[in-house]
Amino acid sequence: MDTHFGFYAIFEKEENATDDYVCVRFPDVPGAFTYGYNREHGISMARECVAVQLFGQLKRGIPIPSASAAETIEL
Repeated sequence: MDTHFGFYAIFEKEENATDDYVCVRFPDVPGAFTYGYNREHGISMARECVAVQLFGQLKRGIPIPSASAAETIEL
């Protein structure tokens, strides 16, 4: 059975950062946050992070949250 979910990810960089690290969080998926050495690595890590978090929720019988509308997400 293929199940597909779509959630917004927020990529943040520290204001005064001197490196390319990015933090990634999913406002609709509690506990799903990660980082990357750069944007591309952040995207890869974000995909894995949200997949692991949602898989864990499914295995524990925790309902998958609904995705918010883009305009309701606080940055």
